Amino acid sequence: AMNWRKVSGVFFLYRHLLVPLALFALRWARPLVNSKTRELLDDRSKPLPPLPRDTRGATAHADTRKTLLVHAASGEIEYAKPVLRAARREHPDWRLVFSYFSPSSKRLHHDLEADLVCPLPWDDRKNVAAFLDHFAPAAVLIARTDVWPEFAYQCRQHGIPTILFAATWAPGKKSSVLQRFAFDQLTAIACVSETDQQTLKEHTTTPVIALGDPRFEQALFRLRKPKPLTVHREDDSDQRNDGPKRRKIIALGSTWDEDDRLWLQTLREFPHVRQSFRFIWVPHEPRPAKIASLTAQLKSLELPADLYSRTRGWRSQFLLVDQVGVLAELYRWADFAFVGGSMARKVHSVLEPLAAGLPVLVGPCIANSREALEFQKIFLPPDGRPAVTVVRSAQELGQELGQAIASYKFTPEAKDLLQQEVNMRSHATENLMNLLSDLKVFLGSSSLDQERTKP
Repeated sequence: AMNWRKVSGVFFLYRHLLVPLALFALRWARPLVNSKTRELLDDRSKPLPPLPRDTRGATAHADTRKTLLVHAASGEIEYAKPVLRAARREHPDWRLVFSYFSPSSKRLHHDLEADLVCPLPWDDRKNVAAFLDHFAPAAVLIARTDVWPEFAYQCRQHGIPTILFAATWAPGKKSSVLQRFAFDQLTAIACVSETDQQTLKEHTTTPVIALGDPRFEQALFRLRKPKPLTVHREDDSDQRNDGPKRRKIIALGSTWDEDDRLWLQTLREFPHVRQSFRFIWVPHEPRPAKIASLTAQLKSLELPADLYSRTRGWRSQFLLVDQVGVLAELYRWADFAFVGGSMARKVHSVLEPLAAGLPVLVGPCIANSREALEFQKIFLPPDGRPAVTVVRSAQELGQELGQAIASYKFTPEAKDLLQQEVNMRSHATENLMNLLSDLKVFLGSSSLDQERTKP
């Protein structure tokens, strides 16, 4: 059981000592910190932006719309995007405000369905109070992890329903006293799976509900509404694009050095890989030195490559992508995918290629990806190969690609099955909107408050 005297003492120290000292130190050390930290400080030194007015009606009348605040940390904005779209679609009369923590995420804000984007304040009493008084949100949705104790506490004191969504919690993971305190201020926690629901219940008295993962909707959205590309694909033979003689395309997504070495070794050692496939190669960080190195190594193997930024029609065997933000669209050209990071430390997202209906190859480092682990257990026709296959060496990779060539004619059935599996998991935002309706948050009441057991 939680020792509430201890919790209150820790929060008192956090609120009155740790946060004020940390902010004082940051401001004092501003000339000494790096540019990223200075930007963080400067971003929060600006006045709060004015609330956007409702331009749909007569401007002479006050804007009486309710405000929904959606917050996400930099790496979790993809969770917030489908939630904002669903809120706009289902409740066009709401004012949507999106808050972030780090200004490094600003490059991801361009397609947010929000009326206003601004930083979340520092987690101190004065700034949080001013922020909540200014925006007066009718409800707050927080993506994944970024729950701040003071902010959560003041939301509860103001009677603002506050929901953490897309939450996960690994079995055996510990929680700090401040984490438990922050969780207990929330109205509800909407987690990804029933396993998360059971583990999170051990760390909070707040009601926990399993609603799913919004990233499935985001992956499908990117697939259905792709960004325009500056390059078009040209077939490298006189066969029609879907004909049996067309060389199959493998997209190597978000590759790190360790992933690149695996593929270069495979290309050297397996002639059938060089002969049977075309490749879209997308380094995780496409710096000029990285692109130049890959170009030189492919040239040494007598493998021609086009550079994405310098071509309009891709005809060579390799397309080296030297810009960011187009990988999800390029997966639509491919027949198979390899997702990088998996030969290094942590695999990148496998959701986008799976949503595109692609069988996925990965290295062994996939413990961080629930989707990679889950789709290993989904088997594709005709030969029952898993949707996500782990390869640990060039030898294993060469063998897998040989089998892929043999079973290619069945790929349409496999693609349909994969897309069905992704669609089955794409209802998290609908469930979250239903939860908001059930809570009657825009009518000023919260039914889940009755379920609390905390004194």
